[in-house]
Amino acid sequence: MTVAEWEAMNLGNLCLKLRYYNIQKENRVRLISELVRLQTLELININLAKNQKIKKVQDLWQFAWDDEAKKIEKIDEEELKERIRAINNIWQKGI
Repeated sequence: MTVAEWEAMNLGNLCLKLRYYNIQKENRVRLISELVRLQTLELININLAKNQKIKKVQDLWQFAWDDEAKKIEKIDEEELKERIRAINNIWQKGI
């Protein structure tokens, strides 16, 4: 964007440009996050027995955009620890 374009821009155009810029950044973050989640699933499944493999990436790691109609539940610290123990148990049995 040149200086002349910046000076000629009204508030509506600025807000529109900022909105699309933010959408572009969010899409990039989403793409990278999906790749990391998929790679993590592959690395974990390599070490698990065939009958214990995780089938869906959403079962391993839930993102807000996986099901936008359904809100991610908020869990307390104790529930989080319990889930981590369960994943650890699966991991230990698979190795």
